Amino acid sequence: DATVRRLRNHGSTARNVHSYGFNSRLDDLHAGVLSAKLKKIDQYNDQRRAWADRYTAGLKDCKTFDLPEELEPCVARIAEGTTRTIDIGRMSFVADDGREAMRFFDNIASFGMSGAVDRAVNRAQISKLFGGSFAFLWATLVTAIRFRPQAVRLTADTGFDDIINIGTAAVANGRFFGGGMMIAPKAEPDSGYFDIVILRHTTLGDLLSGSRALYDGTHLDDPKVTHFRAKWLVATPVAEAPVLLDIDGEAPGRLPARFEILPSVLTLRC
Repeated sequence: DATVRRLRNHGSTARNVHSYGFNSRLDDLHAGVLSAKLKKIDQYNDQRRAWADRYTAGLKDCKTFDLPEELEPCVARIAEGTTRTIDIGRMSFVADDGREAMRFFDNIASFGMSGAVDRAVNRAQISKLFGGSFAFLWATLVTAIRFRPQAVRLTADTGFDDIINIGTAAVANGRFFGGGMMIAPKAEPDSGYFDIVILRHTTLGDLLSGSRALYDGTHLDDPKVTHFRAKWLVATPVAEAPVLLDIDGEAPGRLPARFEILPSVLTLRC
């Protein structure tokens, strides 16, 4: 071991030698590795740009934090060092294989039609060619043709306790989901509460006549919409038919489920 260390450090037993007049921290092994990697520097830079493009595309609809879409403004925002500490949601539920499971989310978890829509989007091919917003809207309209509202008992820390025929119920930490729908326009990710938004008795006609309201956030004025805030929510299906879950665009399982807010957990530079 001592011999290898001497060979690595030009015969010295010390890893770093500090002295005035020169800087010689790059040993032969490091120089050899970097010389080999230098031949692929253009390839590595292209990969970095490709990943940057993927992040840019993925964050394009991230409207809660009002992030710039262009590279230079994003870099400037990061350089400012502005941070925001946000809440995180924890969801306990039943996975597709029947086992109890737990997931965390920073945006929105939901159930009902939204869970069925997730599965439709995941199966889709052609609609995705027109972008995420179109794919989600198309899947929502197609799913609504055969979807029927499902009876779910909801209880919350506020004392709320009711059985509701649910089209979609959103447990929201952020405001947007489904390719840009502003399902929870009053939600703030650092409030210490979920915004619970329930679309009751939702039909295809409701979606066709009110789809614009879902994107501009004015649907909260609809008499079929229930909205309140809570720190935890328990959702239990009344019938045997599965009530499917959606969590930040993924389809992890079904009800029953418990949603809990974990305040001031994650610090973001945004």
